[in-house]
Amino acid sequence: MLNTLKNRMQGIPTTVNQRFAARHIDHRYLTEFIRFCEQNHLFGDKALLSHLAVEPRFIAPEPLPETLDEEVDPDIFDMVPNDPRYPSLHAAYNIPTLGIAELSHGVPHIAILGNPGSGRTFALMCIALWSLGLLEFKPPYDKVKAEIDKFEAKLTPEERAKRIKHRIRIAQLAQERMSESDGKSFVGTDEDAEPEIPQPYRERVPIYCHLAEFDFQSMTKQQTIDPAEPLIGLWQNRSSYLTAKTLPRSLYRAISDGNATLLIDGYEDLPAEDQSAARDWLEEFIRTYPRNYVIITGPVSGYHWLQELDIAPVFIRPWHQTTTSGALESLFEGKGELEDVERDALLQQCRFLSPIDVALFANYSLSETEDIEPNEESDEDGRNGYQHLWPRTYLSQRLDDLGAWLPFLQSMAEVELDNGQITIRAMAEKENRQRNWTPLDVLDEENSAKGDSQATSPRRRIARILSFLMKSGILIQHRAQRFQFKHHVLASYIASEGLKYADPEELAQKALDGRWERAIGYAAELVPIDVAVQAKLAQPQDIAMDTILGISNWLSYAGKSATWRSHYLRLLGNMLVAPNQYSPIRQRVAAAIVSSRDDGAIVILRAAVQNPNPDVRRIACLGLGAIRDIAAVQPLRKLLQNPDEAVKIAATLSLGAIATDESLVAMVEAMQQSNSRGVRRAAAEMLALYPEVGYETLYDAINEVKDILMRRAIIFGLGRIRTNWALITINEVVSSGSEEYYVRLAAMEVFRKIYEKESQGVLGYPDTNSIPWLLSWGGQQVRSGTIDEDATGDAMLHFAMNSRNDDVRYMALLTASQLELPQSLRHVYQKLSDPSDRVRDIAYRALINLQRGFAKSLPAPA
Repeated sequence: MLNTLKNRMQGIPTTVNQRFAARHIDHRYLTEFIRFCEQNHLFGDKALLSHLAVEPRFIAPEPLPETLDEEVDPDIFDMVPNDPRYPSLHAAYNIPTLGIAELSHGVPHIAILGNPGSGRTFALMCIALWSLGLLEFKPPYDKVKAEIDKFEAKLTPEERAKRIKHRIRIAQLAQERMSESDGKSFVGTDEDAEPEIPQPYRERVPIYCHLAEFDFQSMTKQQTIDPAEPLIGLWQNRSSYLTAKTLPRSLYRAISDGNATLLIDGYEDLPAEDQSAARDWLEEFIRTYPRNYVIITGPVSGYHWLQELDIAPVFIRPWHQTTTSGALESLFEGKGELEDVERDALLQQCRFLSPIDVALFANYSLSETEDIEPNEESDEDGRNGYQHLWPRTYLSQRLDDLGAWLPFLQSMAEVELDNGQITIRAMAEKENRQRNWTPLDVLDEENSAKGDSQATSPRRRIARILSFLMKSGILIQHRAQRFQFKHHVLASYIASEGLKYADPEELAQKALDGRWERAIGYAAELVPIDVAVQAKLAQPQDIAMDTILGISNWLSYAGKSATWRSHYLRLLGNMLVAPNQYSPIRQRVAAAIVSSRDDGAIVILRAAVQNPNPDVRRIACLGLGAIRDIAAVQPLRKLLQNPDEAVKIAATLSLGAIATDESLVAMVEAMQQSNSRGVRRAAAEMLALYPEVGYETLYDAINEVKDILMRRAIIFGLGRIRTNWALITINEVVSSGSEEYYVRLAAMEVFRKIYEKESQGVLGYPDTNSIPWLLSWGGQQVRSGTIDEDATGDAMLHFAMNSRNDDVRYMALLTASQLELPQSLRHVYQKLSDPSDRVRDIAYRALINLQRGFAKSLPAPA
């Protein structure tokens, strides 16, 4: 590992140092920073991050509605429930996402939000290495590209030059046609021209900080004037003596000149008082140095304060099976290339797992540690009953006698889960009440008996033990006397071992603390947690039903042996099909059912597919696709003839998500034969998710098929593929004079999305005084005397919520749901009794978003 890292440091391209030297960035800092990034992950003592990295993808916030007119071709994937709290459902679908380069094109201040273990810190490290030009993500094998390359290799230089010239001309013609249509130019459309779209991250030096490393109390007392000062001091403390002497000037200059990208981690790990100070510090930093880019990580709730600082939230995309497959190839690289059967078996076991769980599972699978047998009860994946062994294996590999260490580790884990951090003071207080012996204490006793050891104070003893655990790869130190487990998952597992002996009152109390959620999940594999389940169910119901739905995460560990399983699944099933249920709650229930990873989920969703309510059918179809229920292919095939358009599209997407030969054949047949353009487009865009079969199918179809509806759908599918041959095809259709106008219109829409919308990255939301549709509608009301001329945007929005026009009320509530306006709360609640179904549903969604943004429970309607 050390030799590999040394070679990595020596192999840093000279251009990196030259590029940043021109900006006066110290090369010593770059070396230290790269070393840190390569090792800043759970297995950083075993492998470099760049050797394991898969490209993180990000889900941008929905754009605000632009006009009252309905889109001709709305995004097919708008119907897929996209709940960051329960990501297993939307993980299976080809939802639109952004990569690192696209992320950099938008607003300069971004928040990457996700659940613990979803890969947020990993994403920051990937952004850092990518921005330095030291990390490129290998695209999947593309058979179409391979065949084209093979063909072009046989051409003479003259023939090859002629083909390139033709492509350039086609790109120019496409750009000219689009310019004539839209009255604007599009950059980056010429594949052989220098890219004109800037890459802001690559033009700035990355600086990482974990907020737990800041001493906010001291900063408050000293009234630090320059918000960059603690940031520089952090890297001085982390760096070698020589680097610490030279880096302040270069980093200060980079920050002052706006040439830095600040990568901020650890906000949710802070105590409440430090979180408030961290918000003040970040606000002051942005105000003082507005030209720098800022990327901060955070949880999926309680992020509204970021939006108040004009920091746009994006959610980290959960891994699709194609991403998981690539990660497994890297994690099992030392074992040799995986056989197809072996890879399929591993993928089955990794269904619905977060990135951290995939890494821990791979480590467990490669390990020979078998100190504990899994429980006898297990699901079809063989997973329930032994997930707690994954972090245990990690710990056993680093501590020789883990069993002897567990009592002390449990004490530390409790401190971290309760307070966010481990301090020597807190540990000393716990040890004074009840001392937990460690192998180091036993060794001291033996040495003392020989006269070779001297007694130490309790605090020194704690410091010595924590130092040993840090060197062993169990803990990390943020600053003097403040520590954390290397990952939250380790603290959760260790705490779960202590929950085996918890009394009912303590377990019920922990059940209501979100920081203990995973710990109780691990405990569910070891002991009954009925008391915890009852405590959650006894809570007043909130608007998002989180107190009920959150239990699904425990069920994913507990398995069939849980005595509360049947009752809970029955409760979820009833909520899903309740006749008067709000659609946003149905979607959340379905996502929670999928996230439960329980066999009973299949039974619930199969029954729901037969429900007469089209909304229930639609959501159930998507759930079956996420679960990859092979037996559902024929029922889904029949639903392709359903009279409801949304149900047909959902069935198509589900067939694509199941991704067996049978389901993909059924989906392709729908693309060929369906009278619904939505079904055809859904099939084509799902094909684009699978490089091995989808790319070739779309390429062959666009070159062979003459049917207008199918060619149009294929264009949308090609628009989801970022390869030269796909872009060339789109350019050819846009520039063609012989292509049917209906098909060319679709190609022009895809062209705009690729070269304009995606190049814009993430766009922040304006305030209500700057929303185009609201200003236009409000202007009409002012002219008619309905609204005062000096009415604010908020007043116009609230007035629009009470319009007689269903579309206006819907637009107003849709806007409110995306802006998460607390001042609209009363008005939105009133719309839960609106006569229009879709207005009621969008009002409910607005309330769910408000609760998530502010992390404050809102009461469910009576």
